[in-house]
Amino acid sequence: MSKIDTLTAGQLARAESKAGIAITSLDDPKTPKLGLLTALAYEVKKSEDPKTSYKSVEDLTLSEVTSLLGLDEDGEEDPKA
Repeated sequence: MSKIDTLTAGQLARAESKAGIAITSLDDPKTPKLGLLTALAYEVKKSEDPKTSYKSVEDLTLSEVTSLLGLDEDGEEDPKA
């Protein structure tokens, strides 16, 4: 299970708003996803540490973002694909 599944509806809505695309776009291989993944990672990180800044998440590598979201575990699909 990815950490995305642990986010509330409000957190998902904020991530979608910040990224400008819907969470359902994660299933579309042609849609750019890094902005949404960053916004989702921010919501996960902020729930763990309320002092987290969006900039600090933007400074993470793609590997760090996918790890933070739990997308690199349990055979989850690679969001870069």
